[in-house]
Amino acid sequence: ERKIREIALASHLEDLLGKDKILEIYLNEIFLGQNSYGVTAAAQTYGMPPLNWSDVMFRKRRTENGAQETQARGDSSEVATG
Repeated sequence: ERKIREIALASHLEDLLGKDKILEIYLNEIFLGQNSYGVTAAAQTYGMPPLNWSDVMFRKRRTENGAQETQARGDSSEVATG
């Protein structure tokens, strides 16, 4: 019964916020060590360049689109080497 409620809640949240917003909220909340909560804080802690959310979401969409194109062409899961 608990799992059914969790599925219903997850579906409701996805309808309200959308997958991209849920991912952004999650990435801003998770613990990543050294008292860093969220990827932005972790980037600062570990000496990485500042995080640009629009770039993150662009890369996510580009990756998803590439996977969809590969499936549409019927390509296998081979990795191209170059």
